[in-house]
Amino acid sequence: MRLLRLALISILCALSPGLVLAASLSDCLLKNRVQTAECASQIVRYESQYSYVSQLAEEAGIDPALILATIAVESGYSELKLSDRGGIGPMQITSIAARELGISDLTYLLSDTVNVQTGTRYLQKMMQWFGDWRLALAAYNAGPGAVKKYRGIPPFRETQAYVQQVIWWYLTFKSV
Repeated sequence: MRLLRLALISILCALSPGLVLAASLSDCLLKNRVQTAECASQIVRYESQYSYVSQLAEEAGIDPALILATIAVESGYSELKLSDRGGIGPMQITSIAARELGISDLTYLLSDTVNVQTGTRYLQKMMQWFGDWRLALAAYNAGPGAVKKYRGIPPFRETQAYVQQVIWWYLTFKSV
């Protein structure tokens, strides 16, 4: 259904695939929650982030669609900087993950660029540890200790749903 809506938006609005992807990510066109001018500025922002994410992904050896999917599930590309669960920025980096990467000043993570770079590095680290991107996603969500303890995706409803959602977004981005 979502792909059909993306195709219709692309045809009706004659937007580039990157802009359609950006519109999908921000949900501003699909749900009409913001006015057109605001939507247009968000689309430009996400399209520019896409090229940055692609560059980071290439450097980290990760499919850019996986990073974009992680951001989509973590923050929905919202302007939210701090979550009630302690996550910061688009990739919702926790203080524990930041410290594992040698970041002590969490204010750096308020920059979207630094945040996505840090989240990509952390995801890369989880992929190196576990050798499987599904386990890496579970570790990104529940922590590496939980994945080690359960020797797989932990039986936490939130983590299992998280991995499924990221996979869904990943497949969506790969098909656009």
